[in-house]
Amino acid sequence: MRNKIACISLNLDSIGHAIGKSPLENDPTFNIVFDRIEKILDRYNIKLSVFVIGKDLENDKNLKKVSSWSSRGHEIGNHTYSHALNFSSLSYKEIHNEIKKTDELILKATNKKPTGFIAPGWNSSNKVLLALKDLGYKYDHSLFSSPILFLGLFKLFYNFIKVLIVEKKQPKTYTIFEIFQRRDYLHMFFGKSKPFKTSNSYFFTSKEKDALRVYPIPSKFKLAYWLTMDFVLPKKISDLIFKINIKRKNFFYILIHPADFISEEDLRHIEGTHSFERISVDLDYKLNVFEDRIKQLLENNFIFKTFDQLT
Repeated sequence: MRNKIACISLNLDSIGHAIGKSPLENDPTFNIVFDRIEKILDRYNIKLSVFVIGKDLENDKNLKKVSSWSSRGHEIGNHTYSHALNFSSLSYKEIHNEIKKTDELILKATNKKPTGFIAPGWNSSNKVLLALKDLGYKYDHSLFSSPILFLGLFKLFYNFIKVLIVEKKQPKTYTIFEIFQRRDYLHMFFGKSKPFKTSNSYFFTSKEKDALRVYPIPSKFKLAYWLTMDFVLPKKISDLIFKINIKRKNFFYILIHPADFISEEDLRHIEGTHSFERISVDLDYKLNVFEDRIKQLLENNFIFKTFDQLT
């Protein structure tokens, strides 16, 4: 029987980035959130893959944190330099530079060249694949093969309007047009759902020796799962989607965000965070849900690895 493999992907979207003040001094994402996640993972001897925003690493404290995570066995991956929401719409030169700058900062922090990447908001394109291949990356997991992503886009639209009304100014990190500036709409409906290798396209596979490995968001019948689903959907529905996605599968990963592990108290002294998603959900409940998902995967005979261990 083949080993069933599970990974955990932490997209480290920092508080500093969210409020337009990256790198933020004493960012809870680096000082509080990661420790909460690691405390749970340590109970099961699990390491995770952390995808960092390059700009955050220009703060020495953040850089040292990332260095310590790496020394404890966690993988550090690339989540672009500035986390541009319209990433796939940038020019090839801009995309290449965003990845390369973060590549260099991660190398500085860990003494290791990163091998994995995920685009902001899964907003990727063939240009991104070409840049990753040119920079020597081994894998990408920016492919979101489910129209459920539209719910996320409209939630961003709602948040934009909410901030505009409450604060009488638009969010600092994105414009309303950037929300929908994407090159991947066809991927949501026709994208692959199983890992595959490619050289320059999300639709075509490749047998080239140096082809990139692509790990799409876990989905079955176009029903995608990531941890946020547990906090925005009724429990019965998120449970059903999770169970559908792990049934008869040999590979699965849980994608998580800092907002899944943060509380209102953590942000009490930081201006501009009142409209953050999921902070009103009880922290203990969120932590318990995450641990329960890990237990379910272990009970279904999954073995946890970091993405770089697969390549």
